[in-house]
Amino acid sequence: MSSSKQWRRDHPFGFFAKPQRTAQGVLDLKKWECGVPGKEKTIWEGGLFKLDVIFPDGMCLSIFVADSIVDF
Repeated sequence: MSSSKQWRRDHPFGFFAKPQRTAQGVLDLKKWECGVPGKEKTIWEGGLFKLDVIFPDGMCLSIFVADSIVDF
């Protein structure tokens, strides 16, 4: 099983990362909406912390096409 398929199946509950759509409805692989849930038993529990990830022009997008996961 590829690493991204496994992550989609086994990722921790509440985490998400998905590409945004342009005004024309096309997926934009350079703009992603992400969410990280607050850790249990901390002051952040129950929160959902959203962020937008924008990859600069000229960045190689083969990491997405190759069905890979990038750790950062």
